[in-house]
Amino acid sequence: MLRTLLLSSAAPPVVHGELVTLNRRAAARYGRAATPLSSFARTHLTSRGIEVASPVLAHRLLTDAVSIELGAAAPSGSARTFGPAVRELLRLEVDLDALARDDVPRVRDVARVAARYRSFLRGESVVDGAEVLAVAARTIERGGPLTLFGYVRLTLDERRFLDAFAGDGSVVCLPWTPHRLFTENEEAGAWLEARGWTVQFDAPPLPDAANAFLGGGLAKVRARSSAHREEEVRAALSEIRDLLKRGVPVSDVALVVADDAAWGPLVQAVAWEYDLDVDVTASVPLGETRVGSWLRVALEVVERGPAFERVARLLGHPLDVGVEPHAWRALRSARPDAFDGWSEAGVDLSAFAWPAQATRAAWTARVTNLLEARDVEARARARGSLDEAALDALTGEVRALARPAEELVSREAFLEEVRTLLSLLAVAPQASGQALELLTPYAVIGARVPHVFILGLVEGEWPAPLADDPLLDFIERRRLNASGVPLEVPASLARRDALSFWSLLCAASGTLTGSHARQGQSGGEGLPSSYLTRLTTDIEAHERRTPCSEEEARRVSLDAADDVTAFARHALDVERRRETATTFDAFDGLTGLSVAVTERVYSASELRVLGTCAFRWWLSYELRVDVTDENDDESLGLGRLRHETMRLLALRAQARPGEDARSVMLGALEGALREAEERLGWPRTPLWDVQRLEELTRLRRALSAPKFLAPNARIALVEAPFEGAWYGLRVRGVVDRVDDLGRAVAIVDYKSGSSKPPGAQDTDGKLGLDVQLPIYQQTALPALMPGRPPGGARYVSLSTGDNLGQLRLGDAALEAFANRVKHALEGGAFPPRPDAARKACERCPYPAVCRAGPRLARKEPA
Repeated sequence: MLRTLLLSSAAPPVVHGELVTLNRRAAARYGRAATPLSSFARTHLTSRGIEVASPVLAHRLLTDAVSIELGAAAPSGSARTFGPAVRELLRLEVDLDALARDDVPRVRDVARVAARYRSFLRGESVVDGAEVLAVAARTIERGGPLTLFGYVRLTLDERRFLDAFAGDGSVVCLPWTPHRLFTENEEAGAWLEARGWTVQFDAPPLPDAANAFLGGGLAKVRARSSAHREEEVRAALSEIRDLLKRGVPVSDVALVVADDAAWGPLVQAVAWEYDLDVDVTASVPLGETRVGSWLRVALEVVERGPAFERVARLLGHPLDVGVEPHAWRALRSARPDAFDGWSEAGVDLSAFAWPAQATRAAWTARVTNLLEARDVEARARARGSLDEAALDALTGEVRALARPAEELVSREAFLEEVRTLLSLLAVAPQASGQALELLTPYAVIGARVPHVFILGLVEGEWPAPLADDPLLDFIERRRLNASGVPLEVPASLARRDALSFWSLLCAASGTLTGSHARQGQSGGEGLPSSYLTRLTTDIEAHERRTPCSEEEARRVSLDAADDVTAFARHALDVERRRETATTFDAFDGLTGLSVAVTERVYSASELRVLGTCAFRWWLSYELRVDVTDENDDESLGLGRLRHETMRLLALRAQARPGEDARSVMLGALEGALREAEERLGWPRTPLWDVQRLEELTRLRRALSAPKFLAPNARIALVEAPFEGAWYGLRVRGVVDRVDDLGRAVAIVDYKSGSSKPPGAQDTDGKLGLDVQLPIYQQTALPALMPGRPPGGARYVSLSTGDNLGQLRLGDAALEAFANRVKHALEGGAFPPRPDAARKACERCPYPAVCRAGPRLARKEPA
């Protein structure tokens, strides 16, 4: 039987039997599909009834192993720490019993955990993904011929599997030339030769760049430096775009970085600007995908209940079925906080009501039901390959959580397993095959690419600093390696990284361009990588020339004539005028567009806003800029609940005129609050059960306060609407309560808080002019109780029962206010003139539009 290991920098001229390679570009040289060694191993194990443990199952078993062997306080977190070292030992099939007797406690701990973890895996008839080749090598039968190509070197488990599986006529090609960089491949040759393989050495002339990297002189490569990383990306993509416009196939271009996840967002952003399609196939943690983020929010609703803010985040997620835009205002007003409340609001959340305990099969069915009920699958599959890959990975791994199907698991434990799944699993989108792809070196090794662009050749990033393992650090690795445990050590890891870069250089069959940024990511100086300076010392500073996008053209010439520039210039002129001119203009509310005073009906609150700041009134009532004030107590719903409760109580007292009104209201308080809750669909949550007792106490205190209701007063009207004229303005509103005092009638307006509401601006620029109570007494009372003498009007706190303010009529001041309002409306003058203390600005919802500040002090009075 003849099996050959060819150590050479050249690719095999022909393929014998199966082609084994890691990436599709290398396989494309021979018109084949890429099949790695691990694929054959997995197929073999599956045929013997052995599966690869899912990430969640593997983590669960490793956590159990850590807990049993070490008694760790936080075994799940410790399992993540132990994972890399444990899996390396399993992959190498080291003698764990011997390591468990090592002199160093950390080494003993890793060995014990690895042995326990392996026994748990076998008990489940599964293997860890790291030991697939090692386990399969023990039982797989020898196959037919194969050709292995595109691997930079072979690990020990790969050698063992290859020796067991490769048949007669097989050829294994590993990169080599006489240099210390290829030490591990020479060792692999000796290992295979000892097992009957024929080893052949071949050292053809190397490509110019690959030879230079090994010290064979400088290469004829293009090297450039850019001011910063974005400029570096723009330089590469502009050249690539020119190549594609000249008819170069996209498959003949490779854009390579060390870390595609780190570079991906910037590359895609610039590519979008250049109208260039780029695929980024970097792996993304499942929890960071749209599917994962939706599931995280959904699990919060399941675990913590359907609080309004929580469900609102769910409904606003791009993958959720959501609600119609026009429904949001009603939802914000109702603020449902329980499943029944959401159902009454037209949002079905029944799929989120989970029991405290169920079987694994039932739990996984509920996750599937959630995805179906919210129509997540259709939206995920329509958005792109990453969302589709995330959905497929999630559904596949959730099925793995169903074993054993009849095991009872608490809701909390199952939710934690799903969250662990989101953090452990990573997914990658599929490349379209029609776009430029952002690649890492391993995706190009073994290929032949006419145009290669390498980004990020800066010291400290390429090569990346070696990371020490917290359990098996470099010192322990050297010691164990010297005693026969074949662990990776710093020297071998450094050679691995250098060999992958050398293999990348060999893949460049035409032009090769390397670049670095002179400014590092942290803002400091970026020095060229030693990998780049090995190739050439001629690194030119990149200078931008022809713009490659409209955005770049605008940056080069602000005189560009297009809609975007014209709009931007107009907006800049507007803002410059607003900031520097001494007078207001149309963009500061000085529109000159008259509002028909007599054709419009104003509420008291609208007039108060107009009197507080005309600019705010203009934005809110004329332009109708919709901003929900989440800090407003009324918007939070508690104020509405108090008002509704008081309305019901007042109606009860009104219906029993012969009895003391206060006594009637106190006696009916519990029932009125319950009815108000039902009318408003108030959420009954455990938290509200506690708050409700506090609210009852607060309302009872308010009802009992002497100022809440005058002695012997009779409630004459409750929430009475009115409309009439007030100083030449048409006004309307609803009076909360009218009390009949016998000799006169008095108006009561409820306020949920405990402080007097601010008024409109008076002549001194202070918010001291109350307009609501005067409107109620001068307009509402004559319309509602004609012929009855007025007995005053006051604000009453529903929190304390105290008077917050009483009517003070000042006809001259009120008439002057009404005239100011009519003058502003008729003249179309609504400039931002807040009160002198700027109290109106503290809760104004329009600071980004108004930008009140020093600029207002520079303006002359309008």
